Amino acid sequence: MIDYNGIIPYEMSDPMKIVDIRPTLASWPKRIWDWSELPEEFHPSIADWRSQGMEPGNVTYIPRVHQGGSDEEYATAWWKDEVMIQTSKDDEVETVVLKSGTVPSLVYEHQLLKCKIILPRKDGGTMEFGFQQVKEEQLRPVINLLLGRPGERPFPTDHPDHSFDWLLGKTLMYHPTILCYRFDDKINDNIWFKSSLRILPFIARRRPRPEYFFAVMDKGLVVIDRNFYRKRLFYFNWSDIDSIKIEPNQWRGGPGVNVVGKSGIVAQVPLIKDNIEPMSEFLYRVKKLGIRGVWIEDDISFLDKK
Repeated sequence: MIDYNGIIPYEMSDPMKIVDIRPTLASWPKRIWDWSELPEEFHPSIADWRSQGMEPGNVTYIPRVHQGGSDEEYATAWWKDEVMIQTSKDDEVETVVLKSGTVPSLVYEHQLLKCKIILPRKDGGTMEFGFQQVKEEQLRPVINLLLGRPGERPFPTDHPDHSFDWLLGKTLMYHPTILCYRFDDKINDNIWFKSSLRILPFIARRRPRPEYFFAVMDKGLVVIDRNFYRKRLFYFNWSDIDSIKIEPNQWRGGPGVNVVGKSGIVAQVPLIKDNIEPMSEFLYRVKKLGIRGVWIEDDISFLDKK
């Protein structure tokens, strides 16, 4: 009997086609406790940090997601106030080192057990790495440093006061809004609203309506898009925001609000009629903050033309 170590031919007539039948656990992030556990291709880039005293526990190896056919594998590491992200694909390793406080914007996405972090590149593109949500805690120092926070800082688990208790019972947004405090300590202003599902009515009846939340914080703006099984958070530093505008024809011919980052990160949120005026009032309050370099367009005169 041949041992395929969990990877077996799909069918004997096509021996080159294989199926990975290992359990999902094989794709989960693995904290490194001994340097021998880290694949060899990731060693050269971290050699300098190792020589300075970095322990293997600061490194997390993220195998490829074999069920999804992903080709990328990742290794993240943190040392002092820097994060290293290595991406291995097609026998090549790309290494990016980021200093805490220099990441202009960041997108965090969570769908069921899958998480993904998207970062802007200096050339205008983006890079990303994914991981299983149940292992997120071991990536906490990396996420904290990318958001400009101390690496060892615990993730917030609730709102610091009861000012958002009104979300309980009427929305699924209460717990996603707690993720704002990964970015900064206080929500100074906010707006929450629901939109409509642009799908067939008999399907829409079975799904919760999409919800959106904008949080004004001292460091910047957080936009939360919660839709069915997925939540996505856009963390914008004020210095990265180029414009925030209500557009009359942004979302499938309907109105919406665009938050455009100089780094290339863009959040697009659809608006329905009931949401347009409250969003305009919210943007007016943000405009009054007088944040330098941020163009805010709260004009909704296009409604009078309809």
